[in-house]
Amino acid sequence: MQTGRAQYDNLQFEEAIQTLSAALLRPGSSVKEKTEIYRLLAYNYITLKRAEEADSAVRGLYVLDETFALPST
Repeated sequence: MQTGRAQYDNLQFEEAIQTLSAALLRPGSSVKEKTEIYRLLAYNYITLKRAEEADSAVRGLYVLDETFALPST
């Protein structure tokens, strides 16, 4: 997950999506880690204007944490 966050911070959105998607498949991730992964995936997809994938990531996020709210900006 750290690599995916660094890739996002470095504007390597496609690479971050691949890294974060792979991290979701790894067993043993905590709910907190999965929530962060989905959050970062949503930001990547939003940045790339990929609405359907962003929607899917946000839905995955809400499945794990119904109270989560993305910032308005």
